[in-house]
Amino acid sequence: MLSLEHLACLLEQNGAAARAGVQAFALGDRQFAAGSTPAIMGVVNLSADSWYRESVCLSTDSAVQRGKILATQGAYIIDVGAESTLAHAARGR
Repeated sequence: MLSLEHLACLLEQNGAAARAGVQAFALGDRQFAAGSTPAIMGVVNLSADSWYRESVCLSTDSAVQRGKILATQGAYIIDVGAESTLAHAARGR
């Protein structure tokens, strides 16, 4: 886990990169411009080990259904997590 001290050190080492502007980009037909209207991101986790239990979907049908619900609720981007990054999580092969 990152500590505030570690983050402060990273910022000190990479200050120029942290201050750099984010260029506009597109995902599919959706355009994103830094500093414009915020975009809400929904999360669908496919790993039973994911820490955010509400986002875990263990079947294709439940993952698709959750994605549709998130989109209806206003999500502009859906992040699909295929593997948990928690230290105790099982690793895919």
